[in-house]
Amino acid sequence: MYTGHFNLKKKPFQISSDPGFLWLGPKHAKALDILQAGIKKKGGILVFTGDVGTGKTTLLNELVCLLDDDTLLARISNPCLEMHQVFTSLAQAFGFQEEYSRGQPFVESFSLFLEKAWEQSKKLVLMVDEGQRIPKRLFQALFAWSALGPPGVLTVILAGQTECRQLLTGCLSREEQELITKQAFLFSLDPEETGIYVKKRLELAGAEGEIFLKSALAELYSHTLGCPRLINIVCDHALITAYAGNLKKVDSLTLASAVSDLDLPGASTHGATAAPKAEPGEQAAVPSVEKRTGWRPRAVGALSAACLALFLVYFGWREYGTSVSENVPDLSRMEVYPLPSPPLPVSSSLALPSGKVDYPHAYHPPPGFEIPWESEA
Repeated sequence: MYTGHFNLKKKPFQISSDPGFLWLGPKHAKALDILQAGIKKKGGILVFTGDVGTGKTTLLNELVCLLDDDTLLARISNPCLEMHQVFTSLAQAFGFQEEYSRGQPFVESFSLFLEKAWEQSKKLVLMVDEGQRIPKRLFQALFAWSALGPPGVLTVILAGQTECRQLLTGCLSREEQELITKQAFLFSLDPEETGIYVKKRLELAGAEGEIFLKSALAELYSHTLGCPRLINIVCDHALITAYAGNLKKVDSLTLASAVSDLDLPGASTHGATAAPKAEPGEQAAVPSVEKRTGWRPRAVGALSAACLALFLVYFGWREYGTSVSENVPDLSRMEVYPLPSPPLPVSSSLALPSGKVDYPHAYHPPPGFEIPWESEA
């Protein structure tokens, strides 16, 4: 949509992991070196953690591309599988499903396979993503498997969010924790790295000049705190906002407008409500709903829904009250007749007089009024 407007060959800020846009800053390069050294030298358990959106998946994909032909890889993306599913997946990935399918226990089959791999100078890498979701039984199994076979043949990489380290402390004994050979941490970018990251991705997309001004990069860091995933989201929307306003540069005002439309978590804590000052020569972006009305878009929607609900309640009450009042009869216009008295009890042993007898206490109805029990007789 905006690639032609900015003379770009492709969109530079995709949320999905794209190896073509890999940028290894100092933090990412250090984490990659730690993982590579752990696979080549020691094996065992490698723990790779980082905050959400810091680029763990991108770095693991790059690590897979750097593995040599003598390294076999198995990757578990969903650690919440049943154990028999994990066994089957690993046997198929490493290539000993025939031995395992014969009814041989998994640990025994896996141990024999590791012996054969060592004899053939092979290495095995088992990657487990979403380490913070790993159940305790799989945690214990992974650490037990790391001790199988000759040393250095099998490397288990546990990748997950920072909560993964707390699970390791809570689920494992001290002896099991000592099996962790290396730990790599992936931190967010600092302000300088954030600017380099944005410029590098724009260059890889075909940008020939500067698109994000310095004030926009400073505003970008204040809202994203260097998280690569948030940087991609904000920058992509900022380019859309600039394209909609027919701007060739993204300034601080344009980026602030994009952030207010996205409603990022924690944006208000970084001063998103205060409009930044434009640099000389900068153009103001199209104001968002929040800046025009002083209300956030969600608040406007909630207020509209509440007004609609009140209107429906009032309208329904009015219609219901009118319909009920129409069905209530006007007692002042009704002609009321006294109810007839029931006949006196008659004993079966007494003979009734023949003919019509006029009793003094008898009830005389008005003309045309028929007594029910006389009509049924």
